[in-house]
Amino acid sequence: MTIDGMARSVLGALIAAVLVVGVSVPASAVDLMYDPVENALSELTGSADTSAQAVLVGLASPVRTPSDAALETESGGTKVIVASDRSEPISMVSSDGGRLEVTLPDGSADGEAEDVTPGVVAFDQQDGTHAAVAAKADGTLQLLSVISGPDAPTEFVYGLSTDVPLKLERLDDGSVVGYTAAGIPVLTVATPWATDANGNSVSTSFEVVGQDLIQVVNHEAPGVAYPVVADPQLTWYWWGYITKFNRSETRQIANASSDAAALAILCGLIANLPGAVACGLAGFIVARVTTNFYRGVVARGNCVQINTVWGTPAIPFEVKC
Repeated sequence: MTIDGMARSVLGALIAAVLVVGVSVPASAVDLMYDPVENALSELTGSADTSAQAVLVGLASPVRTPSDAALETESGGTKVIVASDRSEPISMVSSDGGRLEVTLPDGSADGEAEDVTPGVVAFDQQDGTHAAVAAKADGTLQLLSVISGPDAPTEFVYGLSTDVPLKLERLDDGSVVGYTAAGIPVLTVATPWATDANGNSVSTSFEVVGQDLIQVVNHEAPGVAYPVVADPQLTWYWWGYITKFNRSETRQIANASSDAAALAILCGLIANLPGAVACGLAGFIVARVTTNFYRGVVARGNCVQINTVWGTPAIPFEVKC
């Protein structure tokens, strides 16, 4: 089961980054312009084992930008605006006027953004790192630290703020969820990863302090080859969320002996986060759409996706797997 590109244990209302084994895009297929980061990002994309590491795949197309913006994209009802000045926060603006702002790690520079490729800009932090920002066509935001050597920082602090106060919570799988005061999960940060120049994983984790997200990257460990690339990937659920079940999970629900059994299976698949909300919504879905619906989907070789807008009933759709 996957949810709009999130890490697996964040479902309930929101879990799971989709692992796509064998993602491969030749570096030559990507036209990059910013030398300090182009090799790191193109090499990582060309050898990626997961969708999250294919950082130059699925980029949003830039729209005509105002004079003070280095990058502006709009997809899935979310506009991403990256100012030319690194000290200005990155803005994600929803079609209903809501706003999520993200500040980049401090660094030691007042530099301006440089183009990497359409949909990606980067800032030279002048501390042995570059901060790259990738806006994705699915509405997610990928923030990349390109670490050039052992003297670079090991902690990267991202400040998160929305129209309403957020409570950040780190989950068992290392991912992070942001809740409103009412307990509604509106932000997820996928399980962190870091990869060195040889394609080896580098130990990394998130910490949360108030509304600051801190990624710790242990790149000073013996044997690490530079540059190292690390990222938080954010999904802002300003409108609601999407739950997509894969073929095996759809079949599990379809094979249930009754609607009640289907509900138990469904809740078991998405139980981790946030359980009460997830199973409440799931109960409504199964009550309205019986196991016969899922059996028909399986018979046609398709999968089920559930779209939920906050405050409205969840709606199941038949989609291609």
